[in-house]
Amino acid sequence: MNENLKDNSVVNLKDEIDLKLDLNNYLTDQTNSNLNTNNTNLNNKSDKKKIEKNWFNISEKEVTPAVMREWKSIQLRGFVDPKKFYKNSKKLENIPKQFQLGTIVSDKANIEDTLNTNTNASGIKTSNVIKTRNVIKKTRVRKKPTLITSTVKESEWVSKRYKEIQNEKTSGRKGWYQRQVKKRKKT
Repeated sequence: MNENLKDNSVVNLKDEIDLKLDLNNYLTDQTNSNLNTNNTNLNNKSDKKKIEKNWFNISEKEVTPAVMREWKSIQLRGFVDPKKFYKNSKKLENIPKQFQLGTIVSDKANIEDTLNTNTNASGIKTSNVIKTRNVIKKTRVRKKPTLITSTVKESEWVSKRYKEIQNEKTSGRKGWYQRQVKKRKKT
């Protein structure tokens, strides 16, 4: 009997060792294959394009003149209102391949203020969920004026700001000197 137990235990040990070796080989093969597939996937241009297409669900869009105007106005927004601070880049950047332009609709607090609230018998204010969805949809449908259209409407301010910038940029040049001569003649 003891011999049978010894034989069974030896066979079981051999099976366990074989299983462990097979498992180790399997794991090393899997990690190597994963590393190889990652390297080959990144090297393929078609795979890169697939990754770019699925990048946060932002697709490549046509660059129309209206989009270019918006892009330039975003980059030059520091000149529009000098009291607001925007990080200034030294040069104008090219428009990226994948982009999205949007407008800020409103804050969550503003939406809650515009809701019709009802009071319960206990005096607690409640709002209808359907009404909130309708308010959100209505505010998203309305188009807000773009930066360009809002500045064009304020033509006096735009012309004043344009003259200020021109005076700063042309100081010490021929145009600046001619303006100084004109001022002297008037007095």
